[in-house]
Amino acid sequence: MNALGWAGGFCGCLSSWLKPSGRCGLGLTEGLACILAATGCASRPPTELWMRDQRVCLREQLQQLDRRVDAGEATRLAETAVVESATLAREFRAVRPAWFGNYLVNFGLRDHGLCYDWANGLYPCLHKLGLKTLELHLAVARMDTRHEHNAIVVTARGQSFADGVVLDAWRHSGRLWFGSVGSDKYPWQPLPRDRVAPELQALIGQ
Repeated sequence: MNALGWAGGFCGCLSSWLKPSGRCGLGLTEGLACILAATGCASRPPTELWMRDQRVCLREQLQQLDRRVDAGEATRLAETAVVESATLAREFRAVRPAWFGNYLVNFGLRDHGLCYDWANGLYPCLHKLGLKTLELHLAVARMDTRHEHNAIVVTARGQSFADGVVLDAWRHSGRLWFGSVGSDKYPWQPLPRDRVAPELQALIGQ
């Protein structure tokens, strides 16, 4: 069954759990727990080889932003982004697919795992690098809709947001996804300052 069919089946089962149950009915919490156990969808840690390849690819993409980007900065940012995304996956007890993790959070079975949790968790780790030739931006797509998505965009210093690289730790449950802003399926824009999480306010613009 493809992902869409699986999602449809899951939503159908979910709707049945929300209805008044008979003698054999499962409660919502029990039903979700059974689905999680039966599908074995806990996110497996990425291999060292995969992480190495991702670090190299991300470093190269960052250096391609502008000839003035420092190679050492690009290397440190790539290393940190890939490793810390995997660390957040362990902390959040991430599952795959990522949208299923959203269900677990929304139904109280996980404390963290929504897209903004990933972005807000990764941003301070990258900010600590003290970047000089690269800039970090909190990003949002489809804000204030049920399809809202959050991530981080990296640009060369002074470069247009639209020319940056997206870092999305949520999309593959801690296996960092990255790509150019312009070619991504999400219509990214800078996250307005008044929508930034309180714990990150002091870091923005530093």
